[in-house]
Amino acid sequence: MIEIQFDMNEIERALDKLYGSKKLLSEAVSSALSVTVPEVRKRVIGVLKDEVTVGERFIKRAVKTAQIRSGLGEFRVVSKRLFLDDYELSPRVPTARPGMQSRNWPGFSYKLRRSGKTYHSFDTPTGGDGTGSKPFLGITDNGTLRVMYRRNPGHVEEGQRDVYLSYAPPIQYHAVAPEVEEAARETSMLIFNAALERAVDNMLNAKGKIKKR
Repeated sequence: MIEIQFDMNEIERALDKLYGSKKLLSEAVSSALSVTVPEVRKRVIGVLKDEVTVGERFIKRAVKTAQIRSGLGEFRVVSKRLFLDDYELSPRVPTARPGMQSRNWPGFSYKLRRSGKTYHSFDTPTGGDGTGSKPFLGITDNGTLRVMYRRNPGHVEEGQRDVYLSYAPPIQYHAVAPEVEEAARETSMLIFNAALERAVDNMLNAKGKIKKR
């Protein structure tokens, strides 16, 4: 959950300009939030697009439509778990080689974040408890290239499948990164303060709407 943050000093100044009317202040804050929240969401999407190596469509789906409730603005970042191959892979070609022992199959590398670590399939544990094979790139029955792994024979019961798809962190894993939170905070402050000032000025310019205390 990402919340829209604002400076309480700005709220106090706005209340003073509105002659202490909390009702008008609430209207001004709601007006400012209606401008701020979509801009913060847009900024968060931009930061995630620049940093996370998945396609843009995954990020836009994950950063949910913003909500404004009780004088607060917020939006959720949540996605279903992603396949490892939804992230950046190199090379993006099958590494499984029919007729060759799997231990001799070539590996591949992948990155979750553009500025982050490059991982290699040879060093990647699989199977949840680390009892799977090294991951490999293969073609599914419907013709899709996927990262897969095999469960080691000793961990496969009779009747169970032995080939599984490899998953990777969802988008919300990246949304708690410091640069995402910082971008949301900076954008909140910048947009909200200006929008609140405009809303208050519009109220002050509306004839007969405000009565002095």
